[in-house]
Amino acid sequence: MAEAGGWSVLAREPTAWDDGAPPPVPAYSEFLPAPLVARKPTGAWTDEVRIEGDEHGWRIPAREAMRELTPGLAAVAAALAPRLIALAAGVDRVPGLSRDLLDGNPYLPPAPLPGPPALAVVGLALTRTQDDKGRVRWTLLGGSERGPAAAWWAGLFTAPGRAVAATSAATRLAALAGVAATTVAGLARAGVRILPIGDRPSGDGAPWFGDDAALIPPSLAPLIVDGAGAARARVIVTFRPWAALPPAVQAAAATGAVRLAPAPASLVFAGHRGYRRLAVELDAAMQLPLLRALPEGLAGLRVPPSGWIDQGGHAGPVSHGGGPTRLRRPHRWQRVRRDADDHAALDYDDAVADALFSTDPVRLGLYDKPIARNAQVWTSDYRLVLDGPTADRAAIAAAARTVSGGGHFGYRLAWPAMMVGARSVVWHRPLVFALTDGAAPRELGDGSLVATAPGRPPIELWPRADERPAWRAIERGFADHHEARYDVRKLLDARARLGAPLAPSLATRLVSADRDARWSTWRRRLPGHASAPRAAAPALRAIDRAVAEREPPAVAAATFAATATRDFELRYWRTIAGLAHATWRAKNNADGVAPAGPGRDLDPLADELARRHQAAIARHGLIGRAVVGHQWFRWTTDFDLPWSQGWVHNQLHGPRERNVVCVIPGRERGRAWVLADHYDTAYMEDVYDGKLRGLAPGTRHAAAGADDNHSATAALLLAADVLLPLAAAGRLTHDVWLVHLTGEEFPGDSLGARHLARALAARTLELHEHGSDRRIDLRGVELAGALIMDMIAHKDDRAGERFQISPGDGAAAMHLAAALHASTLAWNRGAARWNRAPARAAARPYRRRARGVAPPAVAPHPIVVGELRPHWHWSSTVFNTDAQCLSDLGLPVVLMMEHYDIDRRGYHDTLDTLANIDLDFGAALAAIAIETIARLASG
Repeated sequence: MAEAGGWSVLAREPTAWDDGAPPPVPAYSEFLPAPLVARKPTGAWTDEVRIEGDEHGWRIPAREAMRELTPGLAAVAAALAPRLIALAAGVDRVPGLSRDLLDGNPYLPPAPLPGPPALAVVGLALTRTQDDKGRVRWTLLGGSERGPAAAWWAGLFTAPGRAVAATSAATRLAALAGVAATTVAGLARAGVRILPIGDRPSGDGAPWFGDDAALIPPSLAPLIVDGAGAARARVIVTFRPWAALPPAVQAAAATGAVRLAPAPASLVFAGHRGYRRLAVELDAAMQLPLLRALPEGLAGLRVPPSGWIDQGGHAGPVSHGGGPTRLRRPHRWQRVRRDADDHAALDYDDAVADALFSTDPVRLGLYDKPIARNAQVWTSDYRLVLDGPTADRAAIAAAARTVSGGGHFGYRLAWPAMMVGARSVVWHRPLVFALTDGAAPRELGDGSLVATAPGRPPIELWPRADERPAWRAIERGFADHHEARYDVRKLLDARARLGAPLAPSLATRLVSADRDARWSTWRRRLPGHASAPRAAAPALRAIDRAVAEREPPAVAAATFAATATRDFELRYWRTIAGLAHATWRAKNNADGVAPAGPGRDLDPLADELARRHQAAIARHGLIGRAVVGHQWFRWTTDFDLPWSQGWVHNQLHGPRERNVVCVIPGRERGRAWVLADHYDTAYMEDVYDGKLRGLAPGTRHAAAGADDNHSATAALLLAADVLLPLAAAGRLTHDVWLVHLTGEEFPGDSLGARHLARALAARTLELHEHGSDRRIDLRGVELAGALIMDMIAHKDDRAGERFQISPGDGAAAMHLAAALHASTLAWNRGAARWNRAPARAAARPYRRRARGVAPPAVAPHPIVVGELRPHWHWSSTVFNTDAQCLSDLGLPVVLMMEHYDIDRRGYHDTLDTLANIDLDFGAALAAIAIETIARLASG
């Protein structure tokens, strides 16, 4: 029985984050989690799916409908139609339909039925899933495990117990039955009757989805008949298997005296006996028959790879069907544009068993992990081997042993469905189409979205078309110009999140405008990009309401007197030089590794960071008020990495990893602003690939990391000397935490950020004071916002002084991004004045040092361009940093990063040295970040 409530229940239900024992946040390279839609663990509400005042409505945004669902559903129909046409015609062997599916299938008549087939109805299971690049897309999981009847009848309701109007129900049923009628009486005169599925016949082990009589709208009740009444009908609407139909109905259908709707061939996916057996152990197993009949490359929709593999030689005939025996594993470090086909860009793949289970360092390379947690595996007789999303270490190890023992195994990549609170949400949608070549889907009902959680009755929600005029106008008016479409979406999205009109300068930095462009110029040119000017008009009017007429008054700078100086630049340079080129070289969490490395320097580096912060606290007289602590934790994975000494030490000697936190006190201690970096460095690709003479391929050595990410670590160390005096003077309203995160790079994969995010979302953060190990209780502190810096001191030769301000999801993140934009404007106004001083006015433009550690000559302060790049846009690199996991949990976060050129050298290689640093640019970005946090914490 479904829960009568909708969003009100979802809003108040407890989740695993509410009981003080929050679930772990996995590395996305090890387990792609469910996207958390609408309700976040922090209590924040995001996304666009809720409709005010609609308890049971789920908005399908216009862009999702037009860019993903419409082309995707058409592609599914186009892929299925030829197969089902052949099946209805009695073809014995149909490509894409296995013998296990067809042999003994209770839904198939023994011979072709006369006359043209009725419309096909296929129940689909759709949801949104997240990939390794942070993209959340509509995904076809396969067939609806509730059966095609439930999806069809749900489409004739709009809320629990609230059916569509009788005329609408009659018109849709008439279309399915292939008769001309608009009323129930008209359907009755045309001989249309409904035969419910009924109860399972005794002793019948065939797949069965339960009686659907209670799902039929009351207005259609006069058409419901039993077996005897069905024999007198001319058209029978039924989802009952052919084998369970009354003999009289079978005989009449076989002669053409009675027509069955929907076409029995389209129900074939509900009749796979093997997957029904698997469904006893795996709830969603009945999704698989349809999934196995579809190609992966469907326009618009994401389709999980699936297939069968022969491991170690399989004896005997195979009747399960085929499928890919090798997998491509994309990853977030992949050098491909985020909106490109990342699978097509990969030039390698792996045997399925290796991709799922192997931890061999050669097979993993630098950026791969076993993906068993996102996989389901079963035997040739349909017995479950692994349900990855629910598996623990022991289950994964047992599955690996079973597969390595040899046999024939089915598999599917299993990406968890989107969640609202504690519930998984799947859209059970009927796909209706004619069994003719090139037939398009028919819009006869959209089914419902079902939110489920163990031990709780399901909650049913109904899809609603997007009725927001401006958002529909974006897709229709700018259909042929994707960047203009993105730009308009950015503006309306930012306006909604900020709750006030946008400053013209902010609007200009949101859109794809030249660095010197003015808002008025860009806005004047926008209509020229519209493919349908009349359709675009509502969006243009919405933009004009979304952007203010003038800039807000400038606010006096709080910290530039301390940071816009030559002394700050020199200290910044020397700090980077010391971190990158002095004592600490092996700065990856996995060090040392095979081949033998020099050991791990990450631990003494963490101690040094803590020591420097303690020294700054002493310099500014805040001993006993400000404090430096470590957040300790163990690095755990669902599989063993014995080649990594860092990982092994964590398992043998207890928690070894740590984030280093300098807590600077404000007057009110209940909220904190975070300024963060990551202090580990990546393995060098050119070393690993054997491109350097004298080093064997496969050697893992960590980069010096001058830009990635000691440019940010240096900024945090210098920030202490700017922010501590503000705290001493009582000028900070809220705390500021300077957080050095560990393990951002592979194989840690945001290791420190994941532990920090988990503690912040659940309010469980505790530190241990550096030197004394005294416990520092931060459990009652709310995160006001986090500004994460990653790679801030390299100026792209083509992009010039551009950098990215990339907010995560949510309104609070956009407010933080707007504050960073305001600080950037303040820097640029100041730079114009400061550059008139004699030393700067006479200086030549900045030039990088080719070698050595001596500071470069003084140069003019740069005028920088901070581009606001929302997390969903292809140009944002939130997904490739520590910011992603904070954003996913609903924590307000912004990434500050140089313009990220995925093709440049000097990133994850031997060139990430001081020779790659642009001192003027990096010092400016550091100063802007410090200014932003100081302003926010003082507010």
